[in-house]
Amino acid sequence: MKIEQLHSETTDKIIALLRAGTKPWSPSWSQTSVISRPVRSNGQPYHGINVLLLWIAAMEKDFSHRAWYTYRQAAALGGQVRRGERGTPVIAYKPADPDVEDDDPRARAFARCYTVFNKEQIDGLEADPSLPQSSARSDLRAMIAYRSLMDHHSPRHVETPGRAFYSPTTDTVHWPCQADFRSPTHHFATACHEMAHWTGHASRLDRRGISGTPSQEAYAYEELIAELASAFIGATVGVDGSHLDDHASYLDSWVRVLADPRAIFRAASEAERASNFLFPQSLVAGLSEGEICDAAA
Repeated sequence: MKIEQLHSETTDKIIALLRAGTKPWSPSWSQTSVISRPVRSNGQPYHGINVLLLWIAAMEKDFSHRAWYTYRQAAALGGQVRRGERGTPVIAYKPADPDVEDDDPRARAFARCYTVFNKEQIDGLEADPSLPQSSARSDLRAMIAYRSLMDHHSPRHVETPGRAFYSPTTDTVHWPCQADFRSPTHHFATACHEMAHWTGHASRLDRRGISGTPSQEAYAYEELIAELASAFIGATVGVDGSHLDDHASYLDSWVRVLADPRAIFRAASEAERASNFLFPQSLVAGLSEGEICDAAA
């Protein structure tokens, strides 16, 4: 499949889902209480638009496993893709300069599509069932992740009853106290959304929708970035990261943004950068099962 065709088909799918009131980055379609990041055959997570591509495929085909394999990877591990199964296209980015990191948007001079299959489409692979995560455990992880986020970045946060927003003028983030939210998970997701906006400040990632004077379209695009970043963070730390309810005004504004078939690909890339800025690998590593268990004791 050509990249342009993938742009068009992916955008059409997301628009159809949004018009139906479904966000592909929300756990409402998942068999568990959270959505996990898809992983490769070696356990390494996918990033950016590939996360969305695989979430959409999992939603369409009712997959619950998060591992994906190329045909050759499955065969090398003793597996066999079942006859008649259709794979899912994802994108590999190859930097023009080998000294530039793959996740750097400036390095993405070459892109190609390749096909992967979910573990549930493959026979003969070793079983490694993962148990669904309970909402109580998700809330515990959310509280620990929230504390780690705030301790690591020390943003200027103002508890503001009934409102959540980021002010570029004062570089302050605002949201109510945890007791005002329906759950610690929703409190954390709201914080991640507003902190994603915070990353767009000129002193950080310098996004047009924050550091400049945004148009309505730029504002909607920035909201999409923040919503995706919150979802990506949630998938990384193991909680529901979807912040916004399915308000028609947001869904409609995102549909207008997606008139450009490349917009969701760019937004996913920007969201991944924001996610990585807020939760670098060193911070994620600190959210270990041991720490979670100690907190639960």
